[in-house]
Amino acid sequence: MLRTTFAAVLGVFLVLVARKTRAGETTMSEPVIEENITDIDGREFPTIEFDLTPAILHAQHSSAGSWRNGLEMEWRPFDRAGVGLELDTAGSLDGAVPVAPVFVVPRGALSYVVARDFERHLFLQAEIGGRYNGTDGALLLLDPTEYSLPYWASLRGAAKLGPADARAAFSGQAGASAAHAPLRASAAVLYTILGETTRGAFGTELLADWGRKAPFVVAPQVQYLARVFGKPMRFEVAVPITVGARGADASYGVAFRFVLEPDE
Repeated sequence: MLRTTFAAVLGVFLVLVARKTRAGETTMSEPVIEENITDIDGREFPTIEFDLTPAILHAQHSSAGSWRNGLEMEWRPFDRAGVGLELDTAGSLDGAVPVAPVFVVPRGALSYVVARDFERHLFLQAEIGGRYNGTDGALLLLDPTEYSLPYWASLRGAAKLGPADARAAFSGQAGASAAHAPLRASAAVLYTILGETTRGAFGTELLADWGRKAPFVVAPQVQYLARVFGKPMRFEVAVPITVGARGADASYGVAFRFVLEPDE
């Protein structure tokens, strides 16, 4: 009942916010998995963005798997501050067959741009976030791209290096026991290709989450931006691969991100 009420309140909130905001300008390419809560290099506000984030993950030596589908809203009501809200559904797989039950996972985060240099294209953003912890340990296969612990605080940096967009982040985590240490780091380099009406990017994202038994994930990815019914839509896909996956960790999978900026 509590999770159903949360979902209803979140839906009403998204509608009210969307009526009073607009989408932001073209910004640097973001990684599919470790995306910022709000655009780290954005100049305009208020802005809003909606993301759909389906993913499927599988073990290497068994039929165990998991699926996830999330609806995310990124709202930037002020010049430097942002809010992220997400409502996920998640469940287990036996091969390609879903296995009950289905879990609802709400999460939220706040962001603040600590430093920005638009001439040099250097940016630093602080974030704090958390999620409902009810699914941890309940799925047949855990998502290695997810934070291993339910609460986190992060510093994210971004820099433009010619045609490449570089990202890095370091996070501390809390709320549960860590396999090695409650720490997480990530880095990504995306090579951006610009056209007259479209934009694309490709590159690789690296994750290291020492809260997991197998900390390291490599995620090659591609992105494509085009206009759908006159609105900008980003189509993104990543293939996360866990290095040395074992136990309840997924070995490989595919993660999508469909991004809509409705009022641009």
